[in-house]
Amino acid sequence: MSLIRSQTLLPCCTRRTRKQAHNQAMIRSGGGHRFEVAESFPAARISPSLSDRTMNNADTIADLQRRISVFPPIDCVTNLTVAPPPPLAPALVSEFETATNLRLPSFIRRLYSEVANGGFGPAYGIVPLIASGDDTILDWNSRYRSANRSEPDGPQWPDHLLHFCEGGCVTTYVLDIRTDEAPVYKVDADASNNIYDWLHLVSPSVESWLADWARHPVTQDRG
Repeated sequence: MSLIRSQTLLPCCTRRTRKQAHNQAMIRSGGGHRFEVAESFPAARISPSLSDRTMNNADTIADLQRRISVFPPIDCVTNLTVAPPPPLAPALVSEFETATNLRLPSFIRRLYSEVANGGFGPAYGIVPLIASGDDTILDWNSRYRSANRSEPDGPQWPDHLLHFCEGGCVTTYVLDIRTDEAPVYKVDADASNNIYDWLHLVSPSVESWLADWARHPVTQDRG
């Protein structure tokens, strides 16, 4: 079965500085930017804003399903409600893992196979895992790897940072998938060329981050 699926996701923002626009363009083109990263992030560079807690996958999945049913996502261009893409078959999620040689956290596997293939969530929405467009996790993973290959002697963007959610303007949210909790980092491509200056810890767990979003429907947190 093919990885290609149709989807529509329309983030929008117009406010950005020339340097910010340049940095974001380099990320989106997948090349030309020498990311300065390390195996672990220095504590002085991140600012946790949510406390960790024990989560229940089933409860959070049910809360997310209820949230998008009662409060459907709103397209920021038309201001009309839109239905997120349907969930993926578990086999397609496994196919993604095989194609990328990545192991997704268990909650992320359930998110894409039981809630929706992106198109909902905080800020401008979670990125589809796989789809027919060029703004999916599969495509972002390919872009980062292409950038790494183009500069084999330079700093490498690590595979364990998974592009996950659009923040608007020059911000995105990434997951550190080395652990099943998958901490969430906000990436703000500001005037600095050092990625340490771009990373800000939002939540020690992607499940707790999305659980808070599901249970507080008035919160948008758009960039």
